[in-house]
Amino acid sequence: VSPEMRERMQPTVVGWRSHQDWRNVDNLHNGKPQFKSTAEKYEGGGLPFSLLYALEASVNWLLEIGPDVIEHRVLQLAASIREAMLELGAAIQTDDAGSGSPSQIVTAYWPFRDSSELAKRLRAHSVLVAARQGNLRISPHFYNNEADIARLKEVLQSSLKSKW
Repeated sequence: VSPEMRERMQPTVVGWRSHQDWRNVDNLHNGKPQFKSTAEKYEGGGLPFSLLYALEASVNWLLEIGPDVIEHRVLQLAASIREAMLELGAAIQTDDAGSGSPSQIVTAYWPFRDSSELAKRLRAHSVLVAARQGNLRISPHFYNNEADIARLKEVLQSSLKSKW
């Protein structure tokens, strides 16, 4: 928020962090808050401390596994999904928007099949994908495994065979 706009725009939500001296916990302010001139005056409410601790644990876990290991696993899963989609007759993109680098996101297309309907059918069988611009978007992560890919292929194969 620009300084000029901050002069005119009052906070719509006011919380304990809205007051300019909210960090002075030994002498908490009572009454109408006195706002700072910075964008900090829009920080109403409290911080979700339990969620912040969970976020820290998640980040530490990801760092313990290692970003390189995660990337390698995700790209490996995406390659397996591409192979499975080709076996089912899909047209797929083989790289990330022409960059030449493999993508962790797989996009698959079947002529004369509605990707939105395919995504709904998969979701009904607890296989979560998305429809994007006429394609089925499949985005595995390191916590997925080969059984997930087999399930995707099984439900997708059944859906492609059915009349709808």
